[in-house]
Amino acid sequence: MLSFNKLVVFASTAFLIVGCSTNYVKPQNYMAFLPDYSQLKKVEMQSKNDALVWSKDNVQQYSKVIYTPIRYSNLESDTQNTANISQDARKEILNYTNTQIQNALGQHFTLTNQADKKTLIFQGTISKISTDAKHLKPYEYLPIMLVKASTQYALGSRDRDTEIYFEGKFLDASSKQPVYEVVMKVQGKPLENDKSQLSVADVKKAIDGLASDIASFKTNAGG
Repeated sequence: MLSFNKLVVFASTAFLIVGCSTNYVKPQNYMAFLPDYSQLKKVEMQSKNDALVWSKDNVQQYSKVIYTPIRYSNLESDTQNTANISQDARKEILNYTNTQIQNALGQHFTLTNQADKKTLIFQGTISKISTDAKHLKPYEYLPIMLVKASTQYALGSRDRDTEIYFEGKFLDASSKQPVYEVVMKVQGKPLENDKSQLSVADVKKAIDGLASDIASFKTNAGG
């Protein structure tokens, strides 16, 4: 059990976390995948996911896409969540994300390997997979609930949120200049505790929503 002083520190820290919580990706989680993050604007996607978006005004002219497979940015060196995510799970999540986004793009564009004035190049990265312990809910700041929550944190028995961070861009195939850029995170099913293993099944629905949002970027363009 945590001491009273530690409990106070824990409560104060948790309060700040909840107070600052947001569904938008924070700057400290940017991966330098995009050339300029300062021009991104907050947008609600059609799946109701929050995203940071930038786009040019002439996105409607494009009808073809050259698909570049998505890769991880730095997960091979990220040891924060290795206890919850196996290498096999990482591969399955990446493969599923590529399949779903490519299929979704194929419903809106003609997939091609040839560049012309109506062609875009799609590039994307999964910058992070997070399995952090759930933040406190408002009612958990009540003293009795706070003790329970602090114990869950200490023992690792608290539910854990699953989030996939994604960055993507569409480039004009002729000029190689960006046309549309997006940074977002999607939430999968929560894990029961710090021993639970994340599987692709836990994030399939989240990835499906991500794929739909990315593929329909013309209607989501925030300018």
